[in-house]
Order: sequence, then structure tokens, then C-alpha cells
Amino acid sequence: QKDGITRGRQKLEANLVSRMAGLAASAQAGDNDDIYDQRAGDARQAIDEAIANRVIAADVGERYYQNYLKDADSARALFDMQADPIAFLKDIADEEKEYLSNLTGEQRARFQKQANDILERRRKTEQTKRNAAERDYIKNVDTVLSALKSGAPLTKEMESLTSDEAISANISDPVKAKKYSALVQDAKGFYSDTQQLSKMSVPALVRMQAAYEAEAAQDQGT
Repeated sequence: QKDGITRGRQKLEANLVSRMAGLAASAQAGDNDDIYDQRAGDARQAIDEAIANRVIAADVGERYYQNYLKDADSARALFDMQADPIAFLKDIADEEKEYLSNLTGEQRARFQKQANDILERRRKTEQTKRNAAERDYIKNVDTVLSALKSGAPLTKEMESLTSDEAISANISDPVKAKKYSALVQDAKGFYSDTQQLSKMSVPALVRMQAAYEAEAAQDQGT
């Protein structure tokens, strides 16, 4: 009978341990303080019932409860750092805020490192995307420049794509952006000149050619 009672208590204690683990692991990304507090209350109640029924001693129950709180804080830390690592780092560094207070200093430091690693990976990913987008934008601007030099019409889409504002917004290097702005202005100026030429009469074009040839002769050597 004594052995049966012992086995029965061991089984109930094992169920209690499983219950604690299940409560800690049931954390979800959208949980708030109230939900975490409710789970802690459920864990406390289960432990108190086990103590009252002599399944475990009071000191063992307290140890189980403290372990549960650490496990619950660890689960919450994993969700919170993934959802918003910047806010997570701010909250965990705030000594006046009772946030993840059941974790040890070593655990908190480990989670802070993980959050910083997440931010660094995301920063690199975003930088890779920005670099790819910038390369695509520059390729499109180069296409517009080539089109204008070949005599293609200057459309509104081309104007919008190659405006100074668009260039500044899409090319991160200010020196490179300034260079492209100058190239675009030169190409647009050339386009404007060619448009004017197409409207001139043949005699006017002949006179212009003669004037350019005279100027070129005078400018030789300079």
C-alpha cells in the first residue's frame, strides 16, 4: 500500500511538472501582461493544490514555481525579441521596469545578444535590398540617358524617373547622385536642342553650321 501511494504521488508530481512546462510553452506572440499573469496564477494554483494534497513539499513547490517563472519569461523573451527587437532591448535594459524579472543576469545578457544579432541580420538584409534596388534604378537611368542621346522622345515617366528628387532618393552616395544629376541635365539639354533643330528651316541650319565652323576655327588650340 505504501509503495502504491508513493507511485501515485510520483505520477501526480510528474503530471504537475508537465503542467508547468505546458503553461510556460503556451506563450504566443500576441500575449500581454494580463495573459502572462493569468498563466502564472494557474501555475501557482496547481502547485498549491499539489502541496495541499501532499503530492510535494512546500519547498519543492516553491522551486517548481520559480522554475516556471523563469521558463515563462524565457518564452516571452523569444517572442518579444522577434516581434520588436528594438523595443525588447529598451525594455530589458530599463531597471525600473519589472520586465522579465525572473531571469538571471546571464540569461538576460544572452537574450540581449540575440536581439542585437536579429537587428544586425535585418540591417544586412535591408541593406542588400537597398543595394539591389539602387542598382536597378541606376540601370533604368542609364537606359533613359542612352535613349535621349539616340533621339528618343522625353516622356513624363522619364522626367519623373530622372528628377533631382528621384536621384537623391534612390542613389545613396551623394557624389554619385550629383554626377547622375549632371548627366541627366546634360542629356535633357541635348534633347531640347535637338528638338529645336528639328523645327528650323534648312537655310537656318546651314547658317548655324557655318557659324559653328567659324567658331571652331577660332577655338583651335584652346
